[in-house]
Amino acid sequence: MMRTGIELVVIGMGVVVSFLLLLVGCVHLLAAFFTRFAAWFPPEPSTPASRPPAPALDGAQTPLLAIALAAAHRARSGHPR
Repeated sequence: MMRTGIELVVIGMGVVVSFLLLLVGCVHLLAAFFTRFAAWFPPEPSTPASRPPAPALDGAQTPLLAIALAAAHRARSGHPR
């Protein structure tokens, strides 16, 4: 019974190690490929992300926004309650 358990552990660990070695080998091959043939893959032009315009605030929401911003600032600064 003990021998079967040890065989199972050795086989399982062997499978895991061989899979990880295969994975590391594939990553090294891909790194070599992309290093050698980097000219085939030009970088994409960077475009700034466009944001939708912020909604206009009416007079009633302004104090609530100020309170929320002050609470967020206080929480991020690590100030105790």
